[in-house]
Amino acid sequence: MYVDEIDFDELRSIIISNVSSKVLMCLFYHEDNVENLTLILDKPSSTVSHTLRRLSRLNLVVKRDNLFYLTSKGHIFVLVMYKFLTNLYFIKQNKNFLSNHSIKSCPDFILNDIYLLINGHFIESDEFDLSKPLNAYLKYIKFSNELNIILPVFSRIHLDAILRLISKGNCDYLTIITSPSILKSLKNTGYIRKFKRFSKDVEFSLWKYDEELDIFLTFSKEVTTMNLFFVDGKFDNSVIFVDESESAFKWSKNLFNYYLENSTKIL
Repeated sequence: MYVDEIDFDELRSIIISNVSSKVLMCLFYHEDNVENLTLILDKPSSTVSHTLRRLSRLNLVVKRDNLFYLTSKGHIFVLVMYKFLTNLYFIKQNKNFLSNHSIKSCPDFILNDIYLLINGHFIESDEFDLSKPLNAYLKYIKFSNELNIILPVFSRIHLDAILRLISKGNCDYLTIITSPSILKSLKNTGYIRKFKRFSKDVEFSLWKYDEELDIFLTFSKEVTTMNLFFVDGKFDNSVIFVDESESAFKWSKNLFNYYLENSTKIL
């Protein structure tokens, strides 16, 4: 049986099967034999042998001498399985937040990699400190030499914080992508003029995305922060997502570049 002939119900059963998925993960890192796999998985050798025969039949593993290896198709399958399961875990862990907030403007191919944010956490306001998310934002951006921002809201507090960062010489590169309505507010309130004033000290560019945005993303190599809108369209400043991992930087950069490629440069 070749991979093109695999019944997808059978593939689904592999993902659900604890033994099959563990065998594949073990072989992903290095080849092994039945005896070692039996010890690692703490399963009867008959169970492991049956699983390996099944995976061989699906052309996901192959036996050479006394060792089992992943085939190239098996290697790809493990990568896809890991991504799928980690995406599910992320959704499960954050189901309340995701169900109450909108990410309509985020393209599907970016959402398919949501697992890259698995290391992040939320900082929420509470009855004792309503400004906890804002304070977290101010704390994290001050260590960033390069800031990339998707700006879907007009917020003097956030804009002034970014200007202070530039004025202190802590930020050398700043790129902002915003919507037509926010761009108009930036012009009418003089913020574009303020950013221009620092253009000698910082490499600054401003871009217009022609549709409204629903993700407030700020990221650098050091940190990613993100605020979303409620499903009713109201901006939620009561909680912020923070992730300092390299994988979050990769996710943020992919999202940012998508908008950048579909935006018009203003400055």
